[in-house]
Amino acid sequence: MAKIESSPESNGLGDYLQKVFIWNVNMQLTGRGMTQQSLCAALGLKRGAVSAKMTGKTSWTIQDIAAVAEFFNVPPLSLLDTSMYEQMMRGMSSDGGASLGL
Repeated sequence: MAKIESSPESNGLGDYLQKVFIWNVNMQLTGRGMTQQSLCAALGLKRGAVSAKMTGKTSWTIQDIAAVAEFFNVPPLSLLDTSMYEQMMRGMSSDGGASLGL
């Protein structure tokens, strides 16, 4: 899994949004009982290329974001929404464990 920074200032906004996007895609996959392999056909990529994107080794493009949003049938901006990511990071930094605050 990709190393995740909790602050947009630490690596620039673009890097931060890449991390948020990866986190949101992982949440969509997990919630739907799917794997990264499911994204391969939707993106027209091989498993290694999708893995590189999901680990942050390769950047997501606007076209990728659109294809993933279409695949999940969600608005593209929902995959860049920082609210759940921020909530999780606050929970992890305050008590050392993960928390959704629910």
